[in-house]
Amino acid sequence: MKTMFYKSLILSILFFVFQNNNAFTQQEIPDAVKDKILNGINYLENSKTPEDIDKAVKEFTDAAAIAPEYADVHYYLGKTFSMMQGNAGKAVKELKKYLELYPDAPDKEKVIGEIDELEEVINSKNTSYLMGISLIELSDGIYIRRISPNFKARISNIGGPSKHFTLASAGDKIDKINDINIKGYSIQDFYKLIEKDTNNYTKISLTIAGTRKGEIYTYTKKKKMYSYDVRELGEEDLAMIIKEAKNPVVVFFLSDWCKTCEQYNGYITQRSTYISDSVTFIIANIDESTSLAKEFGISQTPVIYFYKDGNLFDKIIGYDGELFKKKAETLNK
Repeated sequence: MKTMFYKSLILSILFFVFQNNNAFTQQEIPDAVKDKILNGINYLENSKTPEDIDKAVKEFTDAAAIAPEYADVHYYLGKTFSMMQGNAGKAVKELKKYLELYPDAPDKEKVIGEIDELEEVINSKNTSYLMGISLIELSDGIYIRRISPNFKARISNIGGPSKHFTLASAGDKIDKINDINIKGYSIQDFYKLIEKDTNNYTKISLTIAGTRKGEIYTYTKKKKMYSYDVRELGEEDLAMIIKEAKNPVVVFFLSDWCKTCEQYNGYITQRSTYISDSVTFIIANIDESTSLAKEFGISQTPVIYFYKDGNLFDKIIGYDGELFKKKAETLNK
């Protein structure tokens, strides 16, 4: 794996800067912050499971809460988010905060390049995604974090005397995309390969490493299909979108192969066409981002959340088209 945290880790001699009465002073990093940063780095460098990355996020998030003006905390948090599918928007926000707090950072140009790469992924994920699969980057490669429970990912054994099929599962390591070895690739590198094909539906062959090395299965790359009146979430930071929205926001938490979710399609198209000028409609696919479902407490789909002034004020769990229609009509009054 590429060395991601190339900055000095000798935290005992680092200082953080904060503004106090328009004058800058320096204070030593609190021990609690120092410990959390070191713990987070340790989880990252030795990450073997998605839970290790989650633990790193928690350590860095806690450190940022204690010392929000300490620039390096935002750097580490941004780099960690960049390893998690569905979190490029959060990664960009944290890396920009790092540069804002540390404008003369010696790695400024490198971080700017990383931000540009992440924003490129955000733009590409607004048009297509891999159905039924959520990925995560660990210390030794890219792994499947989650497979939609409604999606049966078949793996064909191509090395044995006869072909048979098993199911892919969370924890499988991806070795190749078609014939391209992706050793050392980041999540961003992965999606650059996927996006080279512009067809609406593309079969992507993935070779699984480890105990089932040499077995191949396929996923379908699906283009997003709603009208321009509906915003389909890719890698953006949904919490930030909701917070900054001037209009009420309606978020549809859906998932792939969810037949009940599909029943909302006509209502989404109809309502968004009529009131898109005064209400923001967002489709959020939890199969694309496991962390999205965790962040918003979504354990089933479909779920609709209604926001005003950044605050959740109503919700619909399950399918009820007429109830949604009534609630949506009250939003622009």
